[in-house]
Amino acid sequence: MADVCSLRSVEKSQCIYVCVLLLVLTSFASGLDTCIEVKSAISQKGLDENEVPVKAISGSDLAICPHSESCCTQTLENQLTLHGRKEHTAQLNKTFNLIQRTFIHRRRKFDEFFKDLITHAAQGLDEMFLETYGVLYRQNDHIFGALFNQLRLYYGGEDMNLMSVMQHFFDNLLIKMFQLINNLQVTDDRYMRCLTDNMDKLKPFGDVPTKLGTHVQRAFIAARTFVQGLAVGSRVVA
Repeated sequence: MADVCSLRSVEKSQCIYVCVLLLVLTSFASGLDTCIEVKSAISQKGLDENEVPVKAISGSDLAICPHSESCCTQTLENQLTLHGRKEHTAQLNKTFNLIQRTFIHRRRKFDEFFKDLITHAAQGLDEMFLETYGVLYRQNDHIFGALFNQLRLYYGGEDMNLMSVMQHFFDNLLIKMFQLINNLQVTDDRYMRCLTDNMDKLKPFGDVPTKLGTHVQRAFIAARTFVQGLAVGSRVVA
């Protein structure tokens, strides 16, 4: 439907353009015995001035030009229509190309900006935790690396639930912390599953998982929607 409406809008604009052009040309004939000025105007448009009659003639068989006497003929009318459509299409393409380049440029800049934010966040967290926990953190940094990889995949278009991603991260973090703190206690998968299933009751991290998950979800949904919208926009005007 949008394409049909757009096409009709273009056709209407072309018609208006041609009408104005023809009316301007025919106005030269008003009060004149010859069509010299019209021949000159037609020549400047790159059309054949020989199609212009020497004197104003009846326009009873014309579709756009006035039906009274004018310097317009059916052949000239058709040529001007084609010429007007060509010029109008060229102007539209020029405008659309500019809009498309704008969409592409802004999408690329935002994409680079947001990916840099993710990278800097990962690096900043890595440096802070390494300085605080040293080798203990380095031996388990894959938990954090997996989280940021999931976030990158989501931003890139992967279909996943970010709240579930964050929950999975804190589940793994809880298990690893429990194992490190209780390294002498023997536990099995069933015990660990019970531990994570009751995280909402135990709240080992307080309300951090919920708050952080909400903030991450809002930021990434907005960023992904925005960058995808810019990509769609560049294709629509192509």
